[in-house]
Amino acid sequence: MLYWKRPQQALPLLQEVHQLTIQHTCTICWLAVVEAEVYAALGNQDACEKSLTTAKTLLKKKVLGEDRYATGLSASRIAGYEGACYVRLYQPRRALLALQQALSQLDAQALRQQSTLLTDMGIAYAQQGNI
Repeated sequence: MLYWKRPQQALPLLQEVHQLTIQHTCTICWLAVVEAEVYAALGNQDACEKSLTTAKTLLKKKVLGEDRYATGLSASRIAGYEGACYVRLYQPRRALLALQQALSQLDAQALRQQSTLLTDMGIAYAQQGNI
């Protein structure tokens, strides 16, 4: 729903997820960053940051474990989601810090993710008026 520009319709799905018992750290972490991006799209900075904190805490506490759903989640990807959130919240300085961190941690072979990060960086620079 988020990528179809319907973040409000994603909320019931996320609320449903919170009713489930999910035991895989990687899946819980991925859901937290997706939730953060939905809240950012809705302009809810507090809820967005709470979800980002959940993801970062999980990353610090545990190894993410098996990626059963092929989310590709990593420290770099979490930083990329954080950057995307701040782009959506029109906070380009914070977005650029997160996106630069994501790029620095990125595997050189991850060209698709690199292009996404660079696109988000371009948007953040444009938000600053730095064409």
